[in-house]
Amino acid sequence: MPEQPSWLDSQAAGLGGGAILVEDELRVQALLEDLLDPRRVGVVIGLAPSFDDEDEPVIPVREVRPIAGPHARIYRVLGEFPLQRLDEELGGRLTLCADAARIWWPGLTRSSDPGDHPLVMALDGESATATLGEFARQFDLSRPHVRREIRVLEDLLALAEHNLALANAHNSKTEERLRDAHRERHREALRAESAQREAGE
Repeated sequence: MPEQPSWLDSQAAGLGGGAILVEDELRVQALLEDLLDPRRVGVVIGLAPSFDDEDEPVIPVREVRPIAGPHARIYRVLGEFPLQRLDEELGGRLTLCADAARIWWPGLTRSSDPGDHPLVMALDGESATATLGEFARQFDLSRPHVRREIRVLEDLLALAEHNLALANAHNSKTEERLRDAHRERHREALRAESAQREAGE
């Protein structure tokens, strides 16, 4: 586990499995170091404020914790400045935005596939229960070992589709050759008939 600034350790311990607050440059920098540390082994969850209540995260920490597990680090990113800094450092594909939660698995780099570190947004008209359900679904589907299996299946599907396309193309050519042969036999039969009639005249 990466070394963390003392403020983070003391705050995380004091929260008893709650969230670490990120409000200023020092805490944003600590979060970025945690996210991009190649030695990191645990998942990190970022929770942005809800549009409905800027003092509350988009998903309550108490509901995220059972899904993410006891060892996940959960950060509550408060205010526009921390979100802007994350965007600058991580880029729009991997950042956290308002009214959303982000799941950052180990191995994160600035060029990572965003599908490996999904963003879950609260949609207009969607209930808090639905948002939590989508978070749980994305958390399970984006687990590194699950993503690896999904990629293997996607590669197999792509190969199967390629082979099917080749087979279809081969079948189309075979059918065309059969049609050409049938038309040629028909023409030969007509020529034979014509020649037979001429010979009988």
